Amino acid sequence: MTFAVVIAILQSQQDQAPRQLFGFPPGIFWPYFVCILFFVLGLIRLLFFKRALSEAKGLDKFIVFGPLLFAVPLATFGSEHFTALPIVAGLIPAWIPFHVFFALLVGTCLILAALAIIFEVCDGLAAFLVGLMLTIFILIMHIPNIRAGVTNTEQIRLAVALRDLAFSGGAFALASVKWNKWRDGLAVVARLFLSIPLIVFGIIHFLRTNVAPGVPLAHNLPAWTPLGPVSTIATGVIFIVGGALLLVRFRARLTATIVGIWAIFLLFFMYLPIVLADPRDIGNGLNYFADTMMLAGALFLLANATPRNAGAA
Repeated sequence: MTFAVVIAILQSQQDQAPRQLFGFPPGIFWPYFVCILFFVLGLIRLLFFKRALSEAKGLDKFIVFGPLLFAVPLATFGSEHFTALPIVAGLIPAWIPFHVFFALLVGTCLILAALAIIFEVCDGLAAFLVGLMLTIFILIMHIPNIRAGVTNTEQIRLAVALRDLAFSGGAFALASVKWNKWRDGLAVVARLFLSIPLIVFGIIHFLRTNVAPGVPLAHNLPAWTPLGPVSTIATGVIFIVGGALLLVRFRARLTATIVGIWAIFLLFFMYLPIVLADPRDIGNGLNYFADTMMLAGALFLLANATPRNAGAA
């Protein structure tokens, strides 16, 4: 009944002339609103209601931001399941019924999971379910779409699947910290799910030196980038080396933290300017910004799930 009401409201809004909210159509305004709202809520809780940031030393201060950086994109992507409902529903395989229902259900679950992680209410369960859901998406959606070859389109399909694999690794890392019984097993899964995508992402950066660094999808380097392909190649080196060190568990906590910091660097000096240059282009702006933020969050979550002396020389 609830989803039927939501669908009716969305359809009625589509039939009307698009309203403007602060100068933006609703489909553009609400993802930004949700992104900013969840970031502010998480930041307030982190700064004023927790002592973790003040107690953390050195690079561990970055690790404290892991849950926030992971949760904000979850909520942002969840909101897009409502604002871009036809597009999201169209991505669901044809053999699955009730596309609109499942698109709305997943969007709702993502937003609820983000709330759970930010406010630490059943956050271990929420993170585990997010990791499980993303893994299922890889099995039923991404793998069937992957074809052998080395063309850009095929690389992008592979990158999308590996992106969700890395995100699921971050979710399992958070769950491992909250569930002592499954801590070791989930931590191993998290490390593998993040290290393998990093290595492949790094290789793609060398194959496509014109790709915007980070999660290597369809966005090319902006013309204003001072370093040009150097930033892409540098990211490729960092990802390959970082992924390899994580894979063999050599200084895994430090490695995950450093690669996460590089993702934060890309977030503010590459993708934030892209968003500000054309905020209406969510597909090539906000979504890439959220991808990079979530990758950083996943890496910090993995660092937090890794003992300080793990893989020390």
